Amino acid sequence: MIQNRRLVYYPDVIKTIERFPADTCEVIYHALEEARLGGKHLQVKPLAGFKGASTLEIRDSSGGRAFRVVYTTELKDKIVVLLAFEKKSKSGISTPRHQIDLVHKRLKEARSRFGDK
Repeated sequence: MIQNRRLVYYPDVIKTIERFPADTCEVIYHALEEARLGGKHLQVKPLAGFKGASTLEIRDSSGGRAFRVVYTTELKDKIVVLLAFEKKSKSGISTPRHQIDLVHKRLKEARSRFGDK
């Protein structure tokens, strides 16, 4: 079933994604389009530490570098893209604490601004 939800980006997210390698950008925008239409790309996983499966992370690697984009499907008619970053740590798979804190903050703002389901 096609949902056709609207994509909403935090302004810094687009600028950050534009600095990623072209092949990573392609994966990210394809995954977001799939989410907008109600699907789930193979490189999307629930973000650890968040209840349920409505806060998701696109994971892509290019040239030995790791890139992440976090978005939420929690809102009824919108996909809100909360954060994009290059993962700097070469060891461990967890998302850095300051990035998780920013996701929590932006998720709270998105709920307030756009309303819960």
